Amino acid sequence: MKTCEKNRKLLHIVSGITIPLAIVFLPHLVVVLGLSIASILYSVIELLRINCFSFQKIFNKFCGIFLRQEEKEKLTGSSWIIFSALFCALFFQKEIAALVMTLSIWGDAIAAIAGQKLGRIKIGKKTLEGSVACFTLCVLLLVFIFPALLKIEFSWLFIVIIALTVTILEFISDFFPLDDNLVIPIITGIIITLFF
Repeated sequence: MKTCEKNRKLLHIVSGITIPLAIVFLPHLVVVLGLSIASILYSVIELLRINCFSFQKIFNKFCGIFLRQEEKEKLTGSSWIIFSALFCALFFQKEIAALVMTLSIWGDAIAAIAGQKLGRIKIGKKTLEGSVACFTLCVLLLVFIFPALLKIEFSWLFIVIIALTVTILEFISDFFPLDDNLVIPIITGIIITLFF
């Protein structure tokens, strides 16, 4: 795995821990206010990075290790994660918001790592091994971590459907018009809200 991708996945994993824990344990107003401020700051930084060459040089010097080549002219994945977390915190119950952010971030990270390290069966740009890893991790999180964290027991129907949802969305994410860090948690959150 390239250094850039390793750095990105590490950053995403940190986000996948801190954001859900903040959503669950901090007061809702504090979470929304914090994510709103972060969204504004990210937006300003992104605008300056894309449109101001001198700022771009400074940004690349300190944060360029996290950038993919295709992100040089558009929003980074980190920005989409913050925007997504704000949306989820505003419109979903805190348990749902924490759950979908965790599954999305960790599912994407493990799919990429497993796909690049173990991937043999290619399907487009994705691998079967990456999808299996994503599904497995989602199941493990829903069986062991979230019941302890949220004091909620999930049915096997819920576990399988939500793990499959995240896995399928991650697998087809290249076809999304918007970034997968925004689309996957929002669609998963809507499914949980409507059907569970």
